[in-house]
Amino acid sequence: MTEPAIVPAAVLVPLLRRPEGPALLLTRRAMSVATHKGQIAFPGGAVEPEDASVEAAALREAAEEIALPPERARVLGVLPMQHTWTGFEVFPVVAQIDEVPALVPNPKEVAQIFEVSLAWLRTPGVFQRLDREVGGRRFTDYRYSTAEGVVWGLTGRIIYDLLHSAFV
Repeated sequence: MTEPAIVPAAVLVPLLRRPEGPALLLTRRAMSVATHKGQIAFPGGAVEPEDASVEAAALREAAEEIALPPERARVLGVLPMQHTWTGFEVFPVVAQIDEVPALVPNPKEVAQIFEVSLAWLRTPGVFQRLDREVGGRRFTDYRYSTAEGVVWGLTGRIIYDLLHSAFV
């Protein structure tokens, strides 16, 4: 049996500077996409051959999905790579956005764009850790309750890593 090919991917983790404190920019995936329909996610996708780096891929994907001009994002660094059940190695690229332009969701990929403050994500009762077993494999799922729904899976793991990083 052949192992599935590992696909490198990158997501942009946009940290917004707001007067009341930093916030994260998130999207809700469109129902028309092939996978993870309607889920809350960061903008991102597969690293393409023309991408010079994972940072370039994350910036390109954010421009394609939410019309964020790459020059508006100041890359701060990359969080630890995450594996997905679907065969991706995802590199979370953290970037600061000082002035948020008018963002437009690409309707083929994104149904909604919204913000969640880091203060909210740190509020007691918002976070839940679940240790689970699926198909004989144990893993930890990090979940965050927001006004827009529950953030979980890969996005929850990335938020958990971000909140425990030197970036915030």
